[in-house]
Amino acid sequence: MDILNDEISDLEENFDIVVCVNTLEHLEDDLLAVERMKKMLEPNGNLIIVVPALQKLYCYMDKNVGHYRRYKKGQLNVLAQKNGMEIVYNRYFNLPGVFPYYIKGKFGKNRGGSFSSDIDENKGKLISMASVIVESIEKLIPPLFGISEIMVLRKR
Repeated sequence: MDILNDEISDLEENFDIVVCVNTLEHLEDDLLAVERMKKMLEPNGNLIIVVPALQKLYCYMDKNVGHYRRYKKGQLNVLAQKNGMEIVYNRYFNLPGVFPYYIKGKFGKNRGGSFSSDIDENKGKLISMASVIVESIEKLIPPLFGISEIMVLRKR
């Protein structure tokens, strides 16, 4: 559904959880999108949001996949506050992903693609293995920043 334009009255206060993974950055009016997702939640329901972090990384790869933005520190907090939602959990993840994204975005020669458009099967396997290791480390030592941010909001 189109959260910004479709009728949601039949969905209001029907869900315990609404999940929005790597979508909010594609919507021009993210404040309205969060407001409408909040309406879909039952009282004390949770909204889980995952977005690309670090606006300073914004580059052709983001533009090519239709991103309006990457999220700078505190930007999701503002969306939560303006919608009167409680922040239950907020964390960055995938710190090592920042460096290859920056290098490809700044110095990459193929300006027509996205980050993953030229990842072959072997690179994909390597990334999967690295992700398991990074996730284990980041569970023990939460990073101060990362390529992505996750936030869990509760409807008051």
